[in-house]
Amino acid sequence: MLVLVPDTRGAIPIWLGVFTLAFQLALLGRSRSVPLRGYLAMVVVGTLWAPVIFAVQWVLMAWLGWQSRDVESSVFIAGPTEEPLKLVPLLALLIFARNRARRFGVVDHTLLGAACGAGFGVAENAVRGTVEQGVLPLGFWEAFTDLSEAAAHNYSLFTLFPGWAGDHVVESSGHAVWTGLVAGGIALMVRYRPVLFAPLPMLVLAWVTLDHMAWNDHVSLGTLLPPELGLIHELTGSGMAARPALLVLVLLGVYLDYRVVVHYHSQLPPIPHVGEPPRTVSLAVVSNIVSDLRFQTRTLFRAPPYHPRSMMFVRRRRELAYGIHRAAGRPRRDDPPRGRMWATGSFLHGITAALLVVLFAATFLLPAILVDAGSQAFLAPRLEALADWWHGLDPLEQTLIIGGAAAGLLLIPGVGAWGALGWASLGAGIAASGRDLANAIRTGTPADLAYAATIVALGRFFPPGARVVLPQGFQTLPGNRYRSPSGLIFGPGAREGHRIDHILDHTRPNPSKPNHTVFNVGGDRTRALQIVDQAWSMRNTHGRYLGQRRGNHNFVIDMGTQIGTRGETNVLISTKNDMRTIVTAYPIRRIP
Repeated sequence: MLVLVPDTRGAIPIWLGVFTLAFQLALLGRSRSVPLRGYLAMVVVGTLWAPVIFAVQWVLMAWLGWQSRDVESSVFIAGPTEEPLKLVPLLALLIFARNRARRFGVVDHTLLGAACGAGFGVAENAVRGTVEQGVLPLGFWEAFTDLSEAAAHNYSLFTLFPGWAGDHVVESSGHAVWTGLVAGGIALMVRYRPVLFAPLPMLVLAWVTLDHMAWNDHVSLGTLLPPELGLIHELTGSGMAARPALLVLVLLGVYLDYRVVVHYHSQLPPIPHVGEPPRTVSLAVVSNIVSDLRFQTRTLFRAPPYHPRSMMFVRRRRELAYGIHRAAGRPRRDDPPRGRMWATGSFLHGITAALLVVLFAATFLLPAILVDAGSQAFLAPRLEALADWWHGLDPLEQTLIIGGAAAGLLLIPGVGAWGALGWASLGAGIAASGRDLANAIRTGTPADLAYAATIVALGRFFPPGARVVLPQGFQTLPGNRYRSPSGLIFGPGAREGHRIDHILDHTRPNPSKPNHTVFNVGGDRTRALQIVDQAWSMRNTHGRYLGQRRGNHNFVIDMGTQIGTRGETNVLISTKNDMRTIVTAYPIRRIP
């Protein structure tokens, strides 16, 4: 999907970073019992959980009277809410899948925690790679070779734990590293229950939250962080210690996990062609790691069809050791019935669905209850940008995105095919109805907001047709399309639902857009369509081709007379690759 849909290529570095991080953690975390598909499933869950976190932040901002771009929001809301809430999917797994969680190693906790953080990072940063991709690589090969995105996060294959950003003063290690550290602290507390380890997760959580707050304060050029917290931040490495700390934690987890394997070696199925381990614990740990790698390498080269089974065998062997250790001589159940596991997943899916519906409704109702929606609703411009991006896609591209989202949701046990398709369609409905929702947030009463939320919940993601009397000479085509006398094709799309409606939006001022230009047509709005049609007929004699941008061809035509309310005499027309289907058109003062 990311390759076939040009507008989503800006998110390729972020997704490649997810897989690069998985590769590094899998390579370093030799003691893991969780397969990579479990890591990817948790990434999807973390991505789906992110809107809930955003909704909580939005409620807090509305209550405090802050907006999302305020430094106060970035420093005092983002870090303290995101760091603990990112752990919710992992904590839900530990609670509702207790039997499997008892067979987790330290590295398993760390891996799944990093996946939760990576999923949140995808939701947060991929928006910059799609909807807000103005500074991102848009070409096919550039998207793969320039592994950075709008916030200058580094996703290179050769960097330790991709997703970090920083300079010589402060560093942001990234959501995956921060959440992985806290999850590792939880793992140590679970396995070693003495008082020494009980406060460890809270201490690590406080540390990464401070790193997050300090980084946001640094990039916002603010001075809101108290000097005492700034001193603590400097003493703990100014954010640059988090990634090395995660590396140490993973290696320590491997050692501790293999110590358990060594301790219960006699109760585990033997690895073929491997004798008894050395008596020294450290040597036995190294011997077990080498034995696992040798066994998997042997099957890879001598019996490739059995290599996946060999990998599963060593994982299950370690999983059995962790289960024996946690049972401490008590009865244990190693493999729950598949039906019960699926039922648990369905139960969690139902709870999540109900929670998202409640938060979704609250997102639209609270602005009118708590604060002035017109001045405080920071969600509205994001919904407009999302709608603009969605309606700029072809129907095939929209279908690919819905299919890709549904395929990702199928990784989660208990969701099912219909549930995955339903959630993907709901997301498409939110994207397509973004402008209506934004208008409802800005100006609507609680009843209007509830109505808009209901429209989206019912799956309204088909754009409306043009709602205007067309000028003379315009022909009606199949598929809710129209052709002007000069040959321009106006079809469905744009955030307004149709390209004609999008162009007519430039017949009236829009205070929310400082650079918005308006056709000088008085009360006759259809005159704007005639101006655009006339300009297109003059493109070869009075126009200039500006080149291609984001797959669209751009032309500027000098009309020789004022056609804009601010004295503009030129019309910019953007078309798709066929140079007939219009994307947008509006007045501009001069040729760029």
